[in-house]
Amino acid sequence: METVTLTYPLKLADGVQNTITMRRPELGDLLDCPVKDGADMQGEAALLARLCNMNMEDFRKLDVADYLQVQACYLRFRIGKDDKN
Repeated sequence: METVTLTYPLKLADGVQNTITMRRPELGDLLDCPVKDGADMQGEAALLARLCNMNMEDFRKLDVADYLQVQACYLRFRIGKDDKN
C-alpha cells in the first residue's frame, strides 16, 4: 500500500480528506475494471477509485495534480517498483 498526500484536499460530506491510500492491484481488479487503452480515462478512474477504496463520486472531485500523483502510484505498482525513487 502507498499513501498519497493531496496537494488539494478533498472536501467531502463527512469532512476533509488530506490523503488517499492505494492498495496494490490484484488480477481480479484488472479483470473487473478493464482499461481499454491509454485514452480510457473512465476505465482508469474506475480502477484507481477501486484501488483507493473510494466511490467514484468522491474520486471525481480530485484535482488533476492529485490525480496524477495517484496515477503515478498505480504505475509504480504495475511496473513492479514500489519505491518512489
